[in-house]
Amino acid sequence: MKKIMFMVLILILLMTGCTDKKKAQEDLNLVIGFIPHIQFTPLYVGIEKGIFAKHGINLNINYGFGLDTFGLLTSSKADIALSDADQLIISHNKGYSLQSIFQYYKKYPTSIVSLNNINTPEGLIGKKIGVPELYGTSYIGTKKFLSHYNLDDRVELVRIGYTQIPSLLSNQVDAVVCFYNNEPIQLRMKNYEITEWKIADISELVGASFITGETQLKNKRKLLKQFNEALSESIIFTTNNIPESIDIAYKTIGSLNEDDKMYWNEVLQKTLEIINGENTDAGILDTKLYQETIEELYKLKLISVVFDAKEIITQL
Repeated sequence: MKKIMFMVLILILLMTGCTDKKKAQEDLNLVIGFIPHIQFTPLYVGIEKGIFAKHGINLNINYGFGLDTFGLLTSSKADIALSDADQLIISHNKGYSLQSIFQYYKKYPTSIVSLNNINTPEGLIGKKIGVPELYGTSYIGTKKFLSHYNLDDRVELVRIGYTQIPSLLSNQVDAVVCFYNNEPIQLRMKNYEITEWKIADISELVGASFITGETQLKNKRKLLKQFNEALSESIIFTTNNIPESIDIAYKTIGSLNEDDKMYWNEVLQKTLEIINGENTDAGILDTKLYQETIEELYKLKLISVVFDAKEIITQL
């Protein structure tokens, strides 16, 4: 009888422990101003493999083009956002009080791409360059490219939305601005000969990062640190287990199929190059790089004053 009662007690304790562990998981609401995509695979891996749960996080992701991510953070309607760090710099110049807490892209991800009939920057003089929008990372990368090669006012910028490949192939524009872990891969796999200029080769502008607000840092600092730890672990797993990670991403993205696996494998490989940079020490915020980017955006007349990078960085 005593043995039975002891076993029941152990069972109750185990069940209580599981319940407490489940209760210990806190909701963390992440917003991304884009659609579900292979570039966010470490997030999907972290959820699927229970890495975020292990770190006490129930991660909820909300997507959408045109989401006012900074507004959602400022109003505390979101806990964290994945956004371009250059946009964080511009928003700070406009009076937003937001902080970068985890560096996602260590390299600036944009490229200028033309078909092989144009193979030098000078060949773009008098030509049209298609940009998705006349703001944001693609636009800033373009401005840096034009400034670096002395092409300001010598090319025409055309807003084309996210139609880079059809716009280029139909000759609506002579070159396009894109992410080098996306459209250039598609074009090469379709056997098009292209010339590509990576912005990262001419400038070390800071890439996308995870951003939060002052209220969230005050009220959820520990949880945000746990997010950083979980995401770092998820990036390492993804880097070391690419085939499995792609299969996990399929479940979230939904639009992928077996015929595309070679392409998505290449996209993920390139994305991990941007995320890991020269090493796999994920998430570290480079104050010097942020400061250089602030000064660069000032030179490009995208902000009105140079400020201390430490005002927008929180190392958790």
